[in-house]
Parts: sequence; structure tokens; C-alpha cells
Amino acid sequence: LIDLAAGGSPWSDGKAGADRLTVVSRMEELFNNRPYILSTCILMSVYALVAAISSPVWTAYGEQSAKHFRFTALELRGGQMATEPSVAEFGVLERGCMVTLHNATVSGASLTMHSSGDPIVHDGWWLRTLNGDNLNTPVRFKLEASNDGVEWRIHGGSTWLVGASGHVHAGTGRLPVDLEGGQTLELHHREGWPWVLRYVYPVSLCAGLAIAFGFALSNRLRAAAKAIYLTLFTNICMLLAI
Repeated sequence: LIDLAAGGSPWSDGKAGADRLTVVSRMEELFNNRPYILSTCILMSVYALVAAISSPVWTAYGEQSAKHFRFTALELRGGQMATEPSVAEFGVLERGCMVTLHNATVSGASLTMHSSGDPIVHDGWWLRTLNGDNLNTPVRFKLEASNDGVEWRIHGGSTWLVGASGHVHAGTGRLPVDLEGGQTLELHHREGWPWVLRYVYPVSLCAGLAIAFGFALSNRLRAAAKAIYLTLFTNICMLLAI
């Protein structure tokens, strides 16, 4: 006998089983519904096309262009606010290579330098600290750029994040490493394994949807559905990683 006093029910297991069967049967209907699979493939293909077009594969990932550059120290390693640049020199990275700037001028905690020719398309920065006391090296700073020397935009800082579209989000938080006197530091905007995923993501999305569409056209609907869900799961994981 079923112990009803203990809270059991003769219909609870049966109802749960029926619910599970209903869900499974509905999934089976979707898997075997050719218009549903094809329309899902088409909609996801449109999304994949948009993702591929907007991907950094076709755009200048992490790159910016300017002719005038300004470094401003905000805080030094000793904890005091900066009253001078506290760097001997700084420049930009062009495809990862150091480019030297010219005509340095100092104003307070800012050091301004210029390109000798056309605007420089850069994907990072480099700086060299002054020789001497390590406590006078900067730990918080910002890097600005301009094409006319009047309107300045923040192009980098002591902290930064490059978005999926390739836009650089710069901040002025504390530098992850402590600089020594006379040290050269390169700040790359194209580094890190998430940068690789930004290229793999649209390619894998398009490839997965192409496979699913091929299965659907050949009437292998269950295989097409599995390819769709596997592609979505994989690319969601990539988006979370980047």
C-alpha cells in the first residue's frame, strides 16, 4: 500500500512521467518539423552573417589613428599625486612595433609628443620610466590622442579593455605591475587568447550553421537540430569568454 500519511501520492510519479513524455514528444515534433528547422537555420544564418561582417576580422581590431599624443601621470608608486610626467619617453605601437614620437613638450604632469608625418595607426603604447627612485614611477596614468592638437580623446590608460567590436575602453586604475626606474613597458591592445576567440567566433558560427543547413536540405532534420544547438552552445561559451 502507498503511505498517503507520509505525503506520497499515487499520481505524482505518473504525472511527472507524463510531463516528461510531453516535453520529449514536443521536442521530437520540432526535430522532425522541416519548416521549423529550415527557418531556424535561415534566421541563425542571418545572425551569423551580421556577426561575421561586424567581426574584427574585417575591421581594425584594437587600432586607432592620431597625430598628436599626450601622456599624463596621475599617481606615483610612492602614493603621491604626480606633479610631472615621471617618464623619460613614450610612444605608440604600430602592429606591435615601437614607434618613436618627436617634439616633446612638458606641461605639469603631462608630456606631449607628435608624429613627424601622417597620423599613425597604432594598436598600443610604450613608455620608458626615468632612471632613479622606483617610488617615482607612475602607477596610474592616461594616454590621449588628437589629430588637430585641440580636441583630445582618451586612447589608452594604466588599465584597459578591448571590446568585441575592437573598441578600446581605457581606464585609469592602478597598473597591474610595478615599474622600475629606467624600465620600458609595452601596452598591447591586441594581446591575449580572447583576442583569438574574437576571430574564431564568427567563423565557427558560420561553419556550424552551414553544416546545419546542409543537413536540413538533405532531410536529416535531427542531425540539423543537433548541429544548431551545438553551434549555439559553443558560441555562447565563446561570447562569455570574451
